[in-house]
Amino acid sequence: MVNADNLGAKGEAHFEGICADVGLFCNRPHRDRTGWDVIVEFPIREEGRTSLDARPKPLSCHVQVKTILSRTTDIRMRLSSAELLEGTEANLRLRAEGR
Repeated sequence: MVNADNLGAKGEAHFEGICADVGLFCNRPHRDRTGWDVIVEFPIREEGRTSLDARPKPLSCHVQVKTILSRTTDIRMRLSSAELLEGTEANLRLRAEGR
């Protein structure tokens, strides 16, 4: 049986693979102390020739990856971590299942 730390590492690696497949960039923190595992950065859109100050700001988001075994749907997260993620400007939840 996989221990929790190794299961989490497998889930994070799988998530990074999904992002790479669709052209997104994942960056891990050096110290994970505020409840997120990766910052996902979206490609910069090239919308014609506009000045730098008129270009839209590149999109990015903080992601907390939770990996579970197939026999359960429960996750554990510190309330303080959930609060930090919930308090961000845009909050999007995605569910990816690997087979």
